Amino acid sequence: MSQKNKIIFRGFSLIELMVVIAIIGIMTAVTLVSLAKSRDQKTADAEGRKVAAAVREMQNDALAGKGATGCNYTFTYTNASNSYKLGGCVTVNYTLANGATFSGGGNFSIAAAQAPWGTLTLPAGSPTKIAIAKGSSTNYVCVYQSGNVVENGANATCP
Repeated sequence: MSQKNKIIFRGFSLIELMVVIAIIGIMTAVTLVSLAKSRDQKTADAEGRKVAAAVREMQNDALAGKGATGCNYTFTYTNASNSYKLGGCVTVNYTLANGATFSGGGNFSIAAAQAPWGTLTLPAGSPTKIAIAKGSSTNYVCVYQSGNVVENGANATCP
């Protein structure tokens, strides 16, 4: 057989192409799952920071003596809800964004009657742990009897 009549096949077989496509598909699926969890954690962290800021705002208003004498400032949140409010002389409603919700509910207050110092009233079992969840990620905010507010991230224990 001469060189002219020799047929040379170049390229990849169908099986080789299918294996490469399957590997790329698996890598893409793993990446997407990882990104979704990361996005949920970032949402829970961001909303936890907002909740901690709202609690600090309430403390500042009470300690500064804003509003009428004897006005109690209350922070209220509801289980499986995305809304919370700061009650006091003026009530302000807030909403958690991007599908985040509270895991558990409760309230606590600061009495401004003793302004400028105020008295923090927490439910039994101080510190109060506020859990904000998004998907499988949860962020915790701890509020202590001393008035300290700690953004605890994914750590479920309040030190």
